Amino acid sequence: MVGQRPLHGGRRSSLLTVTGVADGLRSLFAASGDLASSWFSRNAKGGCPECRGTGEITTDLAFMEDTRTPCEACAGTGFNEKALSVTIGGYTIAEVEALHPADAAGLLGPADTARLRWVDRVGLGYLTVGRTLDGLSGGERQRLLLARHLGSINVDEPLRLILDEPTTGLHAADIRRLLELFDELVDAGGTLVLIEHSQQVMAYADHVIDIGPGAGDAGGQVVFEGTPAELAHSGARTVTGRCLADALRGD
Repeated sequence: MVGQRPLHGGRRSSLLTVTGVADGLRSLFAASGDLASSWFSRNAKGGCPECRGTGEITTDLAFMEDTRTPCEACAGTGFNEKALSVTIGGYTIAEVEALHPADAAGLLGPADTARLRWVDRVGLGYLTVGRTLDGLSGGERQRLLLARHLGSINVDEPLRLILDEPTTGLHAADIRRLLELFDELVDAGGTLVLIEHSQQVMAYADHVIDIGPGAGDAGGQVVFEGTPAELAHSGARTVTGRCLADALRGD
């Protein structure tokens, strides 16, 4: 189950660390340079001593907002010279982190490649793999959480997935992209159960179960079960049906 629990992390966490790809990538660099994996982490031996691996120098302006400037010692990479002296496929660790998931996947093993492909499939292919979480929106974090979950499941077993409000914080265009992914998963034999209030998602579903008749203590009963079209044409029987009908008419 993928719930609404937020994906926590800031400047020290990145797309690579969240998806679990960072360890495999560091191991590849470690083998290439005959060094410990910690040399390819900004938060360990590989971090620039001047900016402590952040790639930025923060200036405290007291009563004004702090200013951040790229670290001159590491040129904003966050890595020290020893970490940047090792390459795989012609790329340094900093250059790999500047790649998009589809490009970085070609440098990794099968399991990590699959994880990055999920990032692309949930609509986050425009992010670099080294992107830190402090710059992500709530919707981007939600999709990254979904990608991490999909990348960790056993592909040899039928997909059974429950998603709690997966469209929270998403733009309508992002919801469409997510619905296309859901279609692909179902076409591949998966079963998806969504707990959702979005009328855009309801209209797209194969089957709807409406719980009501009211909210909170006034609900808890199955007031409708059927297709979205049947729900929209259910008249005044359910609040959800009326709202869905209005949405489909564009009211």
